[in-house]
Amino acid sequence: MLFEKLYESYINANVPLRDLIVGKIYFLLVRIKIQHMELQLVKKKKRITGIGPSTTTETEIIAKYEIMNGVPIKGESISIRLFLVGYDPTLTMRDVNKKFSVRYFLILVLVDEEDRRYFKQQEIILWRNASEKLRKQRTNLHQRFESSELEASAEQPKM
Repeated sequence: MLFEKLYESYINANVPLRDLIVGKIYFLLVRIKIQHMELQLVKKKKRITGIGPSTTTETEIIAKYEIMNGVPIKGESISIRLFLVGYDPTLTMRDVNKKFSVRYFLILVLVDEEDRRYFKQQEIILWRNASEKLRKQRTNLHQRFESSELEASAEQPKM
């Protein structure tokens, strides 16, 4: 295929829920006349209802941006920063009880002068950051556990 290795993208795939997606797109070859490039954040919900192959999939485009207009130069790179706070996304859920899943995808769309579209899709995993209070509780518990182990090993007689 002509478009096989025109560009490479490096996008962070594991992202905290209220953070930002950071990435970079490098153009390795420029064989086609690109009119513009779009970046889409897509949410896909999949539900399995009843018995048998009764699956419903809902696709929702959360964000859509035009990140480039015109023909790129070989070796050019485009930086991407997409803040998630304004979109209020949910967590990524995979096959909850084998009945329900919510997944997020970043889709890069290149449109050439003849209105042909080329797609690259990458799944991103959104997870919840532990709150500062919870992190402190975990470290305190961990420190107490370590100190009790040291005390217990010091009290045991050596044979």
